Amino acid sequence: MSNLWEVLRTMARHTLTENFDNRDVSLAKGDLVIILDNERSGERGYSTDRYHGGPERAGGYHHVMVKTRHGRKVRIPRHVLSKEVVDFNCQLCIHPSLSSYRDYVDHMIDRHLRVQLMRGLDMTKKQPTCPFPSCHGMTWPIVDNLLFHYASHHNVLEKVVMYESEMAAEDLRGSLREKEATIESLVKEIGELKESAGKGNINEDGEVRDDNIQGAKEMREIMGQMKLEIDELRLKVGSKNSMIKSLKDGLSEAKRSFKSCEKRYEDVVQYNLSIQTQLKNVTS
Repeated sequence: MSNLWEVLRTMARHTLTENFDNRDVSLAKGDLVIILDNERSGERGYSTDRYHGGPERAGGYHHVMVKTRHGRKVRIPRHVLSKEVVDFNCQLCIHPSLSSYRDYVDHMIDRHLRVQLMRGLDMTKKQPTCPFPSCHGMTWPIVDNLLFHYASHHNVLEKVVMYESEMAAEDLRGSLREKEATIESLVKEIGELKESAGKGNINEDGEVRDDNIQGAKEMREIMGQMKLEIDELRLKVGSKNSMIKSLKDGLSEAKRSFKSCEKRYEDVVQYNLSIQTQLKNVTS
C-alpha cells in the first residue's frame, strides 16, 4: 500500500520527444502522458544501468507504464519522454501550477468538483461505491480515495471539467457582451460630449470651460480600461474553447476505444461458448 501511495504522489506528466507506434497505441511527438510507475531511482530511463527481464525492459530499453490523454494505459520506452515535468494548471481558477497528477486531481475535487463527483457515485449501499461494473464488489472506507479513483481511473474528471469549462466560457461570453455594450454606451457619450464641447465650451467672457473637457478625458480613460478588460476576456474565452475542443476529442476517442474493447470482449465470449460446446460434444 505504501508503494501505491508513493506512485500516486509521483504521477508526473511528460511530453513525448519523438513519435512512438506499436500495436496498442500511436503517439505523436509533443503528446502529453502521465507516468504511472514509481520512478524513485530518478532518471533511470536515461542511465546505463541494466534492468533484466520482464515487461519493464524490452528491446534493450527501460519501459514505463503511462496514461495517455485518452485514458489508455500502455508501456513505452522511458527515453522517448522528456526529462522535464510538465505542470498541471487548473482550468477553473488561477491556482499556481501543480507538478503531479495527484495534486491536480485533489485540487479539482477539493476546490471545484466534489459535489458533482459525489452525485455520480453509487449510494445504494451503506458506503458510497464506484458505479462502474468493473469495480463491483470493491469497498472504499475512505471517500476521498474513492473520489480520486472515480475521477482519474474512469476519466470522469475530464468529462466533468469539460462541462464546467463550457459553463465558465459561457459566463465569460456574457461578461464580454456586457463590456462591449458598456463601451458602445461610452463611445456614444463621448461623441455627445465632443459635440457639446464644440458648441458650448466657451462662456460669456470668452473663456474655455473645463468641465466638458475633463469629462471627455475621464471617459477616454474608462474606455481604455474597458478595452483592456475585454481583450483579457477574449483570451480567456479562446483558451476555454480550445480546452473544450481537446476534451471533446479525447472523449470521442475514449468512446471509440471502449466500443472496440466491447467488441473484442463479445468475440472472446463467443469463442469461449464455442469451446465449451466442443468440450461437451467430446465428453458426450
